[in-house]
Amino acid sequence: MALMYSILSFLGKQITYINFWTNKTLKMLGLSLVSFLFAIILILVAIVIILAYIYRRKSIKLKKAKKYKEKCKMKEEKIFSSGNLEVIARFKPIIIEKKIGRVVEKIVEKKVPVKATYSPRDIDLSEIKDSKEFIKTMTDKYKLSNLTLASAEGLVILSSAEKPEEMAAQAVSLAEQIFNNDNNFAEFYGSSFKFIFPIESEGHKIIVIGNSEKRVYADIADMIKKDLGFILPTLIS
Repeated sequence: MALMYSILSFLGKQITYINFWTNKTLKMLGLSLVSFLFAIILILVAIVIILAYIYRRKSIKLKKAKKYKEKCKMKEEKIFSSGNLEVIARFKPIIIEKKIGRVVEKIVEKKVPVKATYSPRDIDLSEIKDSKEFIKTMTDKYKLSNLTLASAEGLVILSSAEKPEEMAAQAVSLAEQIFNNDNNFAEFYGSSFKFIFPIESEGHKIIVIGNSEKRVYADIADMIKKDLGFILPTLIS
């Protein structure tokens, strides 16, 4: 009972103290109680609005920082593929004049498993002696859009392309850029799959370039090389 009395007595004194200063403040400001309460509410609303604005600004900054950090993560991009070898460029995007640029940090070569995406048609080319019929049958057997054989000087040897001279010139240009002792097959991706490889026949270097709707891996290229062996002696004799 004594504790309860003490608590009630303390609360009564605090209420009396608050009422005293509230009345004094009202008299000094010349406000009624209702006006004073309204002013307090307005102040509290203003404080809430200010805090909400500060929180929103901080939230936007945090989102921008998170988005920028996400953009600046290390990324990878395949820049070349040859048979079972891929060349990967690892880079971090950076802001350059308010645009996203990138700085390549490392070029990595890695081996990837190679699987044939399709099987060629079962067609025997060994008995075909006519070159035009041979190249037409070759493109049909391997499901190619076109196939071109060019000399190292860029001359067309045999082609099923609509513009064989352009294909031959392209073949020589690409061959000079990418082929070396350890690299004898390359493929490129775009609206179609393009492949290129060199072959030797009786001391002559021949560049083979083709387009396909399906990806041509090195194992398919080896089959194409084998079949071309049936017609090459006739072409370069």
